[in-house]
Amino acid sequence: MDCSHVRNRLFDFQEDTFPTEERKKIEQHIRSCPACARLIEGVQEFSSALNHEKAIEPNPFAGTRILQHIESELENRTRKSQPAFRRALQPALVTMGLLLALVVGYAVGQRSTLPTALTASNSQPVEMIRSDLFINDFVDENTAFLFNE
Repeated sequence: MDCSHVRNRLFDFQEDTFPTEERKKIEQHIRSCPACARLIEGVQEFSSALNHEKAIEPNPFAGTRILQHIESELENRTRKSQPAFRRALQPALVTMGLLLALVVGYAVGQRSTLPTALTASNSQPVEMIRSDLFINDFVDENTAFLFNE
């Protein structure tokens, strides 16, 4: 048995996948050859280190944390790349939008309550509608107290 045969069958020897007679010949050669003995020892150390690394499980949240860090860095870069006047103008625009919404809401609210107030204060148009339409039991919620019959 020579060293090249041992090197060619190194992983088969490690996994023990050949007949026992050939294994005995290789073991005998390893005992007599210090170079092959060191080679087998190195393969065994590598195999045990590899098995140890396989046993270690990665943190399941590591990927999420890395992606979150990348996204925050990108967001910081885009914020810094915006002009200073745009960053200062943004809160002012939001405030103006809120004030505009408040004014529009107030105007719509006043518009919807205005006809009801006029109808309640002036009963003459209600009487005209009642007589023109010949509705005897016409009742308005705001002027119901005027038509109690």
